[in-house]
Amino acid sequence: MSLETSAAAPSLEIVQLELALQTCDTLEADFATSVRHALSIAGGELLFELRVDGIADAQRVAVVEIGEGEENERALVFMGGDGAMRVEAVSGQDDRLAGFAASYAGMMDRYGPAA
Repeated sequence: MSLETSAAAPSLEIVQLELALQTCDTLEADFATSVRHALSIAGGELLFELRVDGIADAQRVAVVEIGEGEENERALVFMGGDGAMRVEAVSGQDDRLAGFAASYAGMMDRYGPAA
């Protein structure tokens, strides 16, 4: 498995998540399990994950929240067909997936998880 990073300078939380993802084997474990394992190491929560079409080199994406309190941030974890993963901060992106992630997280902040 290889890990690619985004071009912008990543936060410490994103670097920690990237390092934790390197301990995962996405070819043996499914994507959501791998992301959850990395988040248990780096600290964070999986908001949701889904299959994507139309994003270069990505078959699946997970939206995660990392960090604590007011220092938390949302990130996108992409997995390609070869198991390679890359992490990108949601802030600063203006594509529809980033907007959807921010809206979903805002809804969760306001209403909490379903019972």
